[in-house]
Amino acid sequence: MRILISLASTLAIAPSLALASVDAPPEPPTPLPARTDRIQGPFATGDAYCAFRERELGDDDGDIAQRPAPCTVREVDDAPRVRAGQAIRAYRIVEIQGELHVVVETGAGWYGRGLVAASSGDSMRVDAVRLEDLVGDRDDELAIDTHTSHDPCGCDDLWHAVSATFACTVLDGALRCTDGITTADHMHLADVWSWSSTLAIGRDGRARRTITESERVSRRELRALGRPFRVTFHR
Repeated sequence: MRILISLASTLAIAPSLALASVDAPPEPPTPLPARTDRIQGPFATGDAYCAFRERELGDDDGDIAQRPAPCTVREVDDAPRVRAGQAIRAYRIVEIQGELHVVVETGAGWYGRGLVAASSGDSMRVDAVRLEDLVGDRDDELAIDTHTSHDPCGCDDLWHAVSATFACTVLDGALRCTDGITTADHMHLADVWSWSSTLAIGRDGRARRTITESERVSRRELRALGRPFRVTFHR
């Protein structure tokens, strides 16, 4: 009520100013940053997804790259092959403008989403890829283990590293993935702590971390990290 009274008083005192504000054209909306963690698709090819991301991300000076560029494929050691007859027909790990993406072919076409990014002083990689039936639907889900690290000064004794797992499935022909689930966190900057775990995702949609090692992490925090939690596959 106080806000409404104040607004009415202002309009009574300065009607010309109020009219000028009403007649002024609205400000154009501020464009939202590219959501590389959002699944995009379907596309006719994996390269078409990469070209879309190139145009969406653009250049630092605001120029949009118009020339479609093929995916820069990141090879992963011991990456499994897709079995015939599965909903996931093919997949790639690719790099686009300093980000790692997964690109997956389903019966509806190619889908992709961003996984991890690295800026100056950072590094990123995919440690492992697995194909296994995580949710009991007789189709293999795709599990991707990622690793990022931040080294602010090139020093061996100052760094921060995080490992995370993403899982992806196919629902009604479309790709759906979980958010990244942190499985290890090693901090050696202003503070020092460290923990690592193994991750299991059950067919009931619940996941659980089993802590394998830790340093300077309280028992309370370890108990919280070890509690079961629900994961969802979303767009």
